[in-house]
Parts: sequence; structure tokens; C-alpha cells
Amino acid sequence: MAFASASISRRATANDWRTYGLGYPPEGTRWVLVDNHIYLIDAYDGYIIQVIYDAWSW
Repeated sequence: MAFASASISRRATANDWRTYGLGYPPEGTRWVLVDNHIYLIDAYDGYIIQVIYDAWSW
């Protein structure tokens, strides 16, 4: 499953990853916020590496 395809969902790159309590993204990856989930994706091909579900369930 690749993340690079167009999405109807609201998404934004999490450049301020510390604010969200995330670790530094490894080289070649980036954190992306989509609705209530946070994805660590490969910056080159868009493949999902890690998912944090219900990031704002408090």
C-alpha cells in the first residue's frame, strides 16, 4: 500500500515532530498527519512504514 496516491483525507507533513511526541524520522522518511492518524512514510516512494492510530483520542 503506497501513500503517494491522491487522498481525499486532510493531510500535512509533521515538520514539528517533537510537538507530537514523535522520534526523529530516519533519513529518507517523514511523518505525515492524516485525520486522526500519524504515518511514517518513505519520502521516495510513499510506502507506509509505521502507523500511529487515534493520535488524538484524549
